[in-house]
Amino acid sequence: MLKGIHALRGIAAVAVVLYHASVWSGVYYATVFRGFFDFGYIGVDAFFVLSGFIILHVHRHDTPGVGAWKQFFLKRVIRIYPPFLPVSCILLLAYQVLPALANGNREVGIITSIFLLPTPAQPALEVSWTLMHEMLFYIFFSLYYLGRDLFLLSMGAWGLLLVVMIGQDGEMFLTRFLLNIHNIHFLLGMAVACITARTSRWYRSALVTGLLLLAAYITAVYCHVNQELLVNHSVEHLLLGVMFACVVYGLVGWERERGMNGTALWMLLGSASYSIYLVHYPLVSLLNRIAGWYYDGSVVRARLFYILIVLFCLAAGVLYYGIYEKKVLLYLRRRLL
Repeated sequence: MLKGIHALRGIAAVAVVLYHASVWSGVYYATVFRGFFDFGYIGVDAFFVLSGFIILHVHRHDTPGVGAWKQFFLKRVIRIYPPFLPVSCILLLAYQVLPALANGNREVGIITSIFLLPTPAQPALEVSWTLMHEMLFYIFFSLYYLGRDLFLLSMGAWGLLLVVMIGQDGEMFLTRFLLNIHNIHFLLGMAVACITARTSRWYRSALVTGLLLLAAYITAVYCHVNQELLVNHSVEHLLLGVMFACVVYGLVGWERERGMNGTALWMLLGSASYSIYLVHYPLVSLLNRIAGWYYDGSVVRARLFYILIVLFCLAAGVLYYGIYEKKVLLYLRRRLL
């Protein structure tokens, strides 16, 4: 296990929780810390780059063939669906009983909410739009088991289309889904896995460059400068993907050259990052509504609410991981793999 990469997963999960808690605090009681943590959505960009890196890093030496493909896809299905389904189904049932709970009375799709198939309807668990892209990536990666040349050609064509079509929203829903710029993060992650398999000699420069650019980006978000400097939303996420690719390359190289001692806390958050990601969003929405009932206009109380909500969501994610996700995945892997 690469400890730096594992810790980065935990950091990305915390960033997303900070972001959603910040956004919903402004809706239900007050904007806290002047909206500083609004940059936290970059945790999603980090997750996608990490996913691309990890998948190729782990499966790079797999033998081509149908048997290996079945093993790969079964592992991915086991990893994604069992932790996801309980949360999504509970929300889906809640929205059927109380439609007003859905943000903006949005149309919630049953197929999307259960099978993670992209449709014009929204998933019950809003953050699961990212899991649809994750499953799309797994489908594309399956070509790796049919032949390396076909895989490289397909990935290259997909990446070229993503770059060429930046900022151009297609008319068809599936076109927009396939050409969403977030998909390029998987390709950037795989590119890092290919490079690190050969060399990590530039890890210091890459890590410093990535961290400095991320610090500058966070500052720009806080000062609202990013809205003026960047061409559009897609270019912004493309640049974020490049920044995180530099960070991932730097972390891998650092660990190989110098070793790395991950703290127990970040290792735990890294392990529980998927559970945190799944459970935090409905909890953030619910807890912010409750906080709004007791808000008295005090800045101190607003910040206290925010901190408690973030800590509660992180703790709930860790508990969900320890009580359910970890055990059910272990059971299914023993039975099915």
